[in-house]
Amino acid sequence: MTEPSSSPMGQDPTVADMLAGRPHLSMHALDGLVLEDVPLTAIADAVGTPTWVMGAGTLRARYRR
Repeated sequence: MTEPSSSPMGQDPTVADMLAGRPHLSMHALDGLVLEDVPLTAIADAVGTPTWVMGAGTLRARYRR
């Protein structure tokens, strides 16, 4: 998967640029980055990092295929 970028060549994409291509992710004012309404910091605190996280919606959609 390529990173969406509206940034000029040679510059790192902004958080907004990266989130624009990932509708399942959002930025919450208090919780930070969230996936399907679950704060990713809570997952990192519980199991440590690095951690691979998939949303339940993604798993269900792939199971149905």
